Amino acid sequence: MHAKVRSGGDAASFQPTMGPPMPVDNPPLEVMLSPLRGYARRITPPTVRRRIASKRLETKRRSNSVRSAKDVFSEAYAKSQWGSSGESFDSGSGSWGVARESYVGFVRELIAESGARRAVDIGCGDFRVASGFIDLLDSYIGVDVVPELIARNTAEFGRSGVSFVAQDAATSGVPDGDICFVRQVFQHLSNNEIASILQQCSKFPIVVVTEHWPSPEFRTQANRDKPHGADTRLDLGSWVDVAEAPFRCVPTRKRLVVPVDTPLYQADETIQTVVWTPSTE
Repeated sequence: MHAKVRSGGDAASFQPTMGPPMPVDNPPLEVMLSPLRGYARRITPPTVRRRIASKRLETKRRSNSVRSAKDVFSEAYAKSQWGSSGESFDSGSGSWGVARESYVGFVRELIAESGARRAVDIGCGDFRVASGFIDLLDSYIGVDVVPELIARNTAEFGRSGVSFVAQDAATSGVPDGDICFVRQVFQHLSNNEIASILQQCSKFPIVVVTEHWPSPEFRTQANRDKPHGADTRLDLGSWVDVAEAPFRCVPTRKRLVVPVDTPLYQADETIQTVVWTPSTE
């Protein structure tokens, strides 16, 4: 602050004047609003919160229905909609912990039992799961619709016998192999996309399908339709069961049921794996 004195020089004529403004650290608007949002969540009744979340999901699904799978799932990774482990790509909690370890152990036994040596992994994601069993294979091809993810996987994990392909399995051909893995992929796709992929999978001797199931008391009907997106059918009380209409992939055998560590809606949600053997239909 500067001072200005009138010509009379007395104290009464002493007038302060403002100098240059002091710098002020203004926090971003998002930081300022965060406590308010937390408070609003705490005082909003659960039924109202669920209704708001449902409306937002309806809006998102309408938007996704007119966008390509490539754009939708590229956004899911870019915005860490499935997880934020600190890595550039994260396929979510199903690729960690007990869910991963149980699945890897099961697949290793299945490979040894079946003698399969050439694997195709549809919706390979961040490769965290498949990395646990590829040492048993002569050939592994990971397929995913997100080009940036495939480029990362190729740069970090690609080598002789391990390759990655950027393509939409619902609209293009699937590579040949002895065994095909589709792990927590169908839950994010429409019924038409699922049917298209299953049709192409019918050429494999063994197809391993893994899906997230709602808790028993919350289940309504299997295979209720939805547009492709990062979300699942769990909000509808639904899940993907390839043995049921409209897919009717038989015979299938349920081989692995693992509790979900962090349920999305209800306790007792599970991750279930079935084995479809098309050649024995």
